[in-house]
Amino acid sequence: MLTINGWDYLDGGSEIDEALRGLRKPKGCAWDPDRTCLPGTRVLHIEEITSWAAKLEGGDPDPGAHILIVPGPAGSGKSALAHTICRETERKGILVCSIFFDQRGEPLTADNFMAAFIQGLCGVGIEVKKAIAQLVIENPTLASASATRQFEDIIMRVLSLLPAERTFVVGIDALDEQLDGSILPFLRDHVPRLPSSFRFVLTTRPDPRVMRDLENQRHIITFPRSLIGDSTEEDIKAFATSWLSTKSYYDTISPELLASFIVKSEGLFLWAQTVLNHIDGSYEPAAELADIVKGASSHWTEAKTAAGKLEALYERILSKLEWTDWRFVEKYTMVMGALVTLQEPLSAAGIAALYEPKGIAVVHIHKICTLVRPLLQNYHKDDSKQPIRLLHLSVQEWLATRASAPYRLNCQDHHSILAKLSLAAIKKDLRPFNVPFLGYTGGDWVWNVAKDAPKIPVLLKDAVHEKLWYSLRFCDSHVLALSREEIDAEHAALLRDTVVENPAPILEAIISTGSLTELVSLGNIALEHCCPDDQLGAKARLTAQVYCSVGRCLYADQRKLESFPLFEEAVKTYRQDVLDDDAAVGLELAVCLNHLASQFKEWDRSGEALSNIEEALCISRQLVLTDLDNNNCQHLLANSLAVKALILRRLGRDEESYQMGVEVMELDRQLSTTRPGKYQFQLALALLTLASTLKFRNRLEDAIKFSHEAITTFRRLAVLYPSPETQHHLPDSLAKHAEYLREAGRTGEGAEMKEEVVEIRRGLVNKYRGSSKWFLAKALEDLVKYLDQCGRLADAMPFSQEEVDIRRELVKDSEEGSDGYCHGQQNLADSLRRHATYLCKMGMPAEAHEMEHEVVKIRHRLWLDYQSSQEFNEALLVALADWTTSLAARGSAVESMPLYRELVEYHRRLTVQDPKVHRPLLAFSLQCYAWNLSKIPGREQESVKMVGEAVETYRRLAVPDPTTSNQDYELANSIENSFSGHAARLQQMGISAEAPETIQHEVVEIRRRIWRTDPSSQQFNANLWWSLSNWTTSLVACGRPSDSIPIYQELVQVHRKCAGQDPRVYEPLLASSLNEYAWNLAKLPGYEQESVTIGQEAVEARRRVVASDPTATALEVDLANTLDTLAYSLNLCKKYAESLQIVLEGLEICNRVNTNVPGSCTDHFFGFLHTRHAETLVGLGREDEAVVPVQEAITIYRRLLDKFPWSSEYQLDMQSCTSLLEKISGGRAGIIIKV
Repeated sequence: MLTINGWDYLDGGSEIDEALRGLRKPKGCAWDPDRTCLPGTRVLHIEEITSWAAKLEGGDPDPGAHILIVPGPAGSGKSALAHTICRETERKGILVCSIFFDQRGEPLTADNFMAAFIQGLCGVGIEVKKAIAQLVIENPTLASASATRQFEDIIMRVLSLLPAERTFVVGIDALDEQLDGSILPFLRDHVPRLPSSFRFVLTTRPDPRVMRDLENQRHIITFPRSLIGDSTEEDIKAFATSWLSTKSYYDTISPELLASFIVKSEGLFLWAQTVLNHIDGSYEPAAELADIVKGASSHWTEAKTAAGKLEALYERILSKLEWTDWRFVEKYTMVMGALVTLQEPLSAAGIAALYEPKGIAVVHIHKICTLVRPLLQNYHKDDSKQPIRLLHLSVQEWLATRASAPYRLNCQDHHSILAKLSLAAIKKDLRPFNVPFLGYTGGDWVWNVAKDAPKIPVLLKDAVHEKLWYSLRFCDSHVLALSREEIDAEHAALLRDTVVENPAPILEAIISTGSLTELVSLGNIALEHCCPDDQLGAKARLTAQVYCSVGRCLYADQRKLESFPLFEEAVKTYRQDVLDDDAAVGLELAVCLNHLASQFKEWDRSGEALSNIEEALCISRQLVLTDLDNNNCQHLLANSLAVKALILRRLGRDEESYQMGVEVMELDRQLSTTRPGKYQFQLALALLTLASTLKFRNRLEDAIKFSHEAITTFRRLAVLYPSPETQHHLPDSLAKHAEYLREAGRTGEGAEMKEEVVEIRRGLVNKYRGSSKWFLAKALEDLVKYLDQCGRLADAMPFSQEEVDIRRELVKDSEEGSDGYCHGQQNLADSLRRHATYLCKMGMPAEAHEMEHEVVKIRHRLWLDYQSSQEFNEALLVALADWTTSLAARGSAVESMPLYRELVEYHRRLTVQDPKVHRPLLAFSLQCYAWNLSKIPGREQESVKMVGEAVETYRRLAVPDPTTSNQDYELANSIENSFSGHAARLQQMGISAEAPETIQHEVVEIRRRIWRTDPSSQQFNANLWWSLSNWTTSLVACGRPSDSIPIYQELVQVHRKCAGQDPRVYEPLLASSLNEYAWNLAKLPGYEQESVTIGQEAVEARRRVVASDPTATALEVDLANTLDTLAYSLNLCKKYAESLQIVLEGLEICNRVNTNVPGSCTDHFFGFLHTRHAETLVGLGREDEAVVPVQEAITIYRRLLDKFPWSSEYQLDMQSCTSLLEKISGGRAGIIIKV
């Protein structure tokens, strides 16, 4: 015998084991690793529970053990969580025992639990184990004693031997499944006697038997985090994605279908798991899943292993209730009928208030909900204001359609009850003292199109009683659920009082809640059932009037989907039911037609829009001749004419649209003389519309004239009648006018307009704040672009910096994590990138580099927050490319590679789990990574590897899909967009990659195959031309220009065909391809004369393009570029006299264009024109004259190298010019340059 801490221990191992062998053998006490939560799911639940279980509480006011209840409805994943908690606490070395009451076979009892508890304590330490054995030897009856006696005489007596530095965790799962009546009293009464180091974690359905005994006990805590609902959707997604990724049909499940399935699950794991198991055995899993999501699968509802499995569980829960108690059955039918039929969950207080006429009180609702709590989501009987929700839609469907008696509920009966209760609540409570703003749609404003509709007041849910809120939003749903025969006299009386006699209050209140309801259908039912024939005309007119006024309010509030059916029904009602033909009715109908036509126009239903507006015009012209308010009728006529002008423009009837616009303008002029404050604003808008029409018809000077008059009108209005509307329209009209001026070749004047816009926007920021800052930033962005185009970049830089500063302020003012914050970050990154570009153009690459680095940081943060977003992924890659280019110029491109690697590795990893979303992003990331790796010396082979992986990834994206007819098209685009030039780039560097013919030839063959299916297709011709162009570029870059000749010939042939079909679009491209062809022919020995012929054709094509739009500066610059190519070819053929004329024409064009629009011709362009001029003069033997142009070229290249010292291209150009000057001067170039 050994004595330790006052205990006399047996010291023989065999005696201990023999003594303990007499105790009961524990059952159902082992946690199962196959039943734990999927990695990455339930993360917060697991962390919070294990943290609570492992933490020793110091100074606890309740010194005893504590129990954490984790309640959850059926199928919420409680058991998986319980197994996971046991695994985690065992890994921490603090798990004493666990028991799972959901075992099949013989039910587990309190004795089984106590056996597991004692066995777990034996594992704590040898001293405890020996002590327990000693107690059993001393009193052998303890081995088979009851659980209560074993607790008293074994467990309580060994507690002093337990170590003090740790906790002792007991896990209990599915407590509601145990049938032993002694477990609950033990947890309630005996557990508090254990030391505070004991932690019991138990999961259970919120069964009334369990919760009644355990809730409201001081030592019992309810875990606050829900196991179902929106918070678990990500866990369901991870579970479903992991499960489906192992299936052969995974690729047939679209991301949209998967997302819909996750939403449909409502966070209920058992439902999701049952569905996935079900579709696995279905003939077409994706189609079956889609049907289940839509609620249209009979296979799902009829299969015993599918919905039947869930419904059996629901029935087992309800079967435990007292169905012979008629009082219970009566209240169950009413309360559960409400829960099943309500269109939106209500609280206990809300249901009681709505059902008060039926004798239902809060106490009845709580009694029923407590009994059916396992079928509810997160129900608490102490909270009468929390909405009561059914566990899942499948519970509602079962109770309403497939449950047997007495569980089944008749939804039609309850729709009838709720229709009456909702209408009665509206009749009783919809009064000005409850809703003070009622009546806001009233008045004659509705028939005056010049007047604005009043703003719709917002009726917040908390501002009215819950029953009134619900009734307003869903009374229509309950009424419309009834058949004609089911609408009784009580329904009809309530409809008459609330909808027919005075429809304005109910409609005003409903739209103020923000609800999209079936207002028209409700009104039609009310008129049909409640209105005698002799009253129909008057009541129908009243209804149509209210529809029009409410519709105008909705339209002004941008709720056009809701306003449209009201205008449509109002027009229908006036035509069919309002037989009075007086002028007032005509005015009302014309206004409705006007608004209906406007909505048809906005939705591209131009034919219907035109027929309605023509009817409105016919009525309006007649109204002008009546005794009604003439100004109002004239304005209605002007408005209808304006709408028709826009519709005609949509239909391509430009001349008719223009004539309508002129008539509108003349009418508005006439009206503005009588009431200038009211109608001059409309005149200004008419002038802007007319200017837009003229611009569309290529009458730019006329458009500028009317636009200028509109600006003058807005200036006058801003002074005489200042308002936010007039003050915001002025800068908008100035900005549009600047665009017209720029297109007319008057960019300098346009820049002055843009400067005025900036000044006005600054003033509005000081006056109104808010969104005005965003408009100021946009105005600054536009101004900088205009100044840059005018060659005034130095003047533009402060404005560019100001835009960046404002974008920073907007980000700072936004709430982090909000949509505004996200958009603000995007806009800031865009403005920084623009500013960096301007800094580079100003010769400040170091400053630009810092900006580019900041852009990368912003884009990286956004990508981390939205990693599955293609937009943010591509934006980061573009930013990285800019930064890498800048780094490469500084010799440190390697700095950006870790971020590329992070992107690639992330998408590689996620492509395994979700290839549909991440494979395209992986392909694009690999493409960018490969391209930028090739810029780093020594990393070329790594780049080649990335190229191969990227091409293969793109090919996998275009794997033939039997449902996709354009697979060739997609494959060609994928490969061409990514690697048309990359292989050539690597080959040019001496790296063996996929040769251009392997990549481009594959693409061209695909394009040819597509083109042969429809040689007349403009799109197919254009695609083939583009692919051929890419191929020739690659061959030339690889030093194989001769191989490109037959491709150029095919390219030009295709382009000639395209230009014949659409010269406006393709003539410039034909000129470009001819120019490229001529330039590359000139580089090949023996092809000089052919180069001249092609170059001459290119020049003629360019002249035709310039003649089509003489005001377009860029087209003239392109002509000068083509002239330079021809001059180069002529010089090679020693035709210097012809070349001189061509070069001088090119120089004259560039000088003229730069005088009109400074900066249109760049230094680089002037540099090679002056070089060509000097070469031509030397060929003519006029060396002395050649000195000036070659010196001009040297000066230009020196200036360019000051800005871009890393540019090898400018260094070669400079070297070439210096050599030419040496040749001319006989070795005196250095002296000449200094002079």
